[in-house]
Amino acid sequence: MSGNLLDQVKEVGGIRFLAARADGMDMNGLRRSGTSARRRLKEAVILLLSEKDQRVSLVAMATDDA
Repeated sequence: MSGNLLDQVKEVGGIRFLAARADGMDMNGLRRSGTSARRRLKEAVILLLSEKDQRVSLVAMATDDA
């Protein structure tokens, strides 16, 4: 997972929140990035969006503790 994506993490109500746009990634790439972020951030809510080939993909996930 790209370090600059993790630089976009904010804290909201004591929970880490990552909302980012990563154009050019397909759904599998978004899932891999989201899973990687979830592992690194421990307590987090993650929302990733990508536009590729005129299609929009969205991945939302959260850790068990979030």
